[in-house]
Amino acid sequence: MSMHAIVLAGGTEDDKWARQHGVNNKAFLPINNLPMITYVIAALRECPRIDQIIVVGPVDALANSLPGDGIQLLPEQGDIIDNVLAAVLELPQDKKVLICTSDIPMLTPEALDSVFNAVNEREADIYYPIINQVDCERRYPGVKRTYAKLKNGSFTGGNVLVVNPKQAIPLSRVFRKLVMERKNPVRMLLTLGLPGIIFVLQLALGLLTVSELEQRLSRILRITGAAIYCAYPEIGTDVDKDSDLELARRILAAGN
Repeated sequence: MSMHAIVLAGGTEDDKWARQHGVNNKAFLPINNLPMITYVIAALRECPRIDQIIVVGPVDALANSLPGDGIQLLPEQGDIIDNVLAAVLELPQDKKVLICTSDIPMLTPEALDSVFNAVNEREADIYYPIINQVDCERRYPGVKRTYAKLKNGSFTGGNVLVVNPKQAIPLSRVFRKLVMERKNPVRMLLTLGLPGIIFVLQLALGLLTVSELEQRLSRILRITGAAIYCAYPEIGTDVDKDSDLELARRILAAGN
């Protein structure tokens, strides 16, 4: 099984942290003399199960930073959902699409393979990798992450999604509604309805297993979602602060 890939490299005008490091967009943060996004692209290109690659972001800057062969550049279309939808609609609809951010420079072909293997085991509209806290702390001791406590462990999410492109428009409607209400927790809960409120309470209290979490979210959002286990913390270790940047520079300089 192979997939197409979308890399989200859009920036924001108020990315003060990126500007502190001399760039306007954190996709171009320098890591050992290379823009961060080049490591993500390299992992995708080294994975034989990736076909077409689309990068969404500032086209001119990307063209100056990335090798052109086999990569399609697409200008930003608006918000993140607009960007994803535009890129998905550029691709053939016969293969699933992997969507990732440009700020996971430790990504490896092996990590991608583990995602593909898990996706190949079942059919869903959307797949979301989860990484166990034990694996994260073993691989990157001392790195702080946000974890959801479930009955069968504590997990963090990956910076990767896999979607069925034929469901892109229905999925975009669901997530746009949630994004619109993301700054108002009360209205977001009302958007989810009573089942959603019960779900949030159960999640907060650690009363759900991964399987139950998956089933409840699928029912509430009216999509078929799949949480897939991933033993590679690289897939969820993003760079959004100085300590993350130092970690990435150290790990990648050592070739680990």
